[in-house]
Amino acid sequence: MESRTGIRVIKSSRIIPLPPVDWGGGDLRDVALLEITTSEGITGPGSAYTGVNQLRDALTLYQQDPATLHNADAEMTIPMSAIDRVITESESRQHSTT
Repeated sequence: MESRTGIRVIKSSRIIPLPPVDWGGGDLRDVALLEITTSEGITGPGSAYTGVNQLRDALTLYQQDPATLHNADAEMTIPMSAIDRVITESESRQHSTT
């Protein structure tokens, strides 16, 4: 089911933390895998260079109002981008197999 703004509704999600990635010079970045299932049953994985808490906060915001995906502040840009990528790529995969 799409929201009234045309954005997919998330039925369930799973966040899997990974060990931080060293970008060089001691610059460690958090990484998390994200799996989303939409209300239509479309499931897909993705990843984000962001922490688990930030990704969880972004999912909460998205579930409250999917339009926040396109109105994210700077702090939520990376996790919201991960959510968008997972949903878009999952839908593309589903359409290519039907």
